[in-house]
Amino acid sequence: MNQRYRTVLFVLLAGVILAFTFYALRPREPVYQGRRLSAWLRDMGLYPAKYRHDAEEAVRQIGTNSLPTLLKLLAAKDSFLKKLTLASLAKMHPLIRVDWPSAQDLHVRAMLAFHVLGPEAKAAIPALTDLLKHPETATYAARALMSIGPDAVLPLVRALTNENRIVRRTAAFGLGQIRSAETAVTLALVKSLKDADARVRHAAAESLRRTNEPDLVIPALLETLNDADSDVRREAMLSLAIFGSQAKEAVPALSQALYDTNSSVRFDAALALRQIDPQVVTVLAAKLEDTNSVVRSLTAEALRHFGQQASAAVPALLKALDDPDNDVRSKALVALREINPDEAVSFLMARLRDSDPEVRQKAAWMIRCFPQKALPALPLLSCLSSNDPDSKVRRAARRSLFFIQSSAKAKPAEK
Repeated sequence: MNQRYRTVLFVLLAGVILAFTFYALRPREPVYQGRRLSAWLRDMGLYPAKYRHDAEEAVRQIGTNSLPTLLKLLAAKDSFLKKLTLASLAKMHPLIRVDWPSAQDLHVRAMLAFHVLGPEAKAAIPALTDLLKHPETATYAARALMSIGPDAVLPLVRALTNENRIVRRTAAFGLGQIRSAETAVTLALVKSLKDADARVRHAAAESLRRTNEPDLVIPALLETLNDADSDVRREAMLSLAIFGSQAKEAVPALSQALYDTNSSVRFDAALALRQIDPQVVTVLAAKLEDTNSVVRSLTAEALRHFGQQASAAVPALLKALDDPDNDVRSKALVALREINPDEAVSFLMARLRDSDPEVRQKAAWMIRCFPQKALPALPLLSCLSSNDPDSKVRRAARRSLFFIQSSAKAKPAEK
């Protein structure tokens, strides 16, 4: 029995000695204001903001001395036993808290610290480039490189061909944030517009708007307007819009996109056209006469997004208020509300006096779409609601009268 106790005691003693040796020989972490770097890093994502700001200041003060520790944290891996233990702890009572961060937690902390250091951390570029080769650390390494800035352009360009699609996407996004003026970067991003992953293509299209080489970028984005993914097409449109009139060759394709089945695509196409060639309004106004009611409706919808820049289309939109299709009339009303509500109200007030009861009825219904601008019409609506010989006109006038008056009373309350 004594022999057994001696063996157990020996094993425990050996464990204590090994633990002490490991503690004594481990790499020393930098210290700031009496706290180790890893302790400060725990506060990087905390709220209230004071803790986070204090942690960021600690990282700045420690500076490049923090790089060995940060790189070690970025390379951290969870053993099977640790994963199992963390999963078990997560299932325990929520009041039980154990400060044993996962590898992902450590990666995030290190990444945030690199963001604080910025270009000062450029000495870590070779090690970060090596971490790009490993799927479990590649994303965080790419984001750390992005934080360093122009010195990290080359490894990020190389990362655009990484096997990990998330790394490629992060690299494409990061190159846009760095805003490098190098032609090689622009060409690499243009090539990424053909990536097999839609999110990579999306990130490349977004980053290309931050380049200053329209001769290379615009034709590539123009081709991307045919992408199978609607989000990629939308991002290409928004990037083309940044180039303004330089992207006029995209006007035909963008005009066609106004009739896309996807409403978000139509919206972004209108915004892009507004930036690139607002004179296209005159062409769109003519389409309000199209024989296809869907075309007329979508045209009115598109004109709305031009706002006051579509003033040339007001006469055509006023005419569209008599369109036989209800959807066309509704969208023309909404467009007029955005473009020139004063003119629309004057037009409808004149119609409230029309000899045709059907015209008066429609005008009474429509004028409620301009509650604040239609206040001058209240006396006329009040008269129609009581005295018009047509019951449908009286009903429409009463409802619009109530709606406009209620809106006028509610407006002060909103302030």
